[in-house]
Amino acid sequence: MNIFERKVYRRNLGPVYGNKKENWRILTNKEIYAIVKKPTITEPIRLNTLRWFGHVQRMEENRIPKRVLYMNLGKTRLRGRPRNIWQDEVREDGRIVGGEGWWEKVYNREEWKKLLRTARNRRILHMPMEWDVTDFRKIVRIVVHTFIHLKKRHHLVNAEKVEGSDCLS
Repeated sequence: MNIFERKVYRRNLGPVYGNKKENWRILTNKEIYAIVKKPTITEPIRLNTLRWFGHVQRMEENRIPKRVLYMNLGKTRLRGRPRNIWQDEVREDGRIVGGEGWWEKVYNREEWKKLLRTARNRRILHMPMEWDVTDFRKIVRIVVHTFIHLKKRHHLVNAEKVEGSDCLS
């Protein structure tokens, strides 16, 4: 999903003019996330998954959703790399959001809601990649350079059109 999202952003933002090589290039993933400053498409999905997991964990043992969550179908896994199962993803996201003791926090509804709200506000699950201030400065420099290049190019094109129209008169 994130790949498709970045593809759409690349299409909307367009290419940038590279300063060093003097040619056009596409934006890198870091540059896209620095420009857009929005949560990725998977972040709300992961948070809602954790919210639903907390809801099911607080249910009584005989409720159907809780029984289905821990049901063992008795199937053996296929050969090759084991596929990630839903519980593995929830376990990893819970550890990222709540630290080591996240499992106990699930049973306290208010504490769990507060933890998920904090994760959403701080964008804890967002981190698709790490970047620092120097990367951001470099991105701003590239965008400004591209804008200046386009402005010069647009000015030259308009000047040629004006000169061409004088010759026709």
